[in-house]
Amino acid sequence: MTVIALFTIMLIVVGAFTWLDYRREECELTETAVRPGFRRSPQPRNFWRWYETWIVGFIAVSILFMWAGAATIVVPAIT
Repeated sequence: MTVIALFTIMLIVVGAFTWLDYRREECELTETAVRPGFRRSPQPRNFWRWYETWIVGFIAVSILFMWAGAATIVVPAIT
């Protein structure tokens, strides 16, 4: 489960970086094709507005709760 969660988080993070690169290229293109200042480049500091942030947070918190539950409930029940 942890490996799947880490893989999913990695895919989301790589997708976000790809999107940032795409938007920067789009802004450069609109500077020449439309008019200067037509679109602003995305700001990485606005990451809390992106839905990917909340999906990654949910996955990370879920995995932490899973490991905490395993360590406090499952493992003591075995021994």
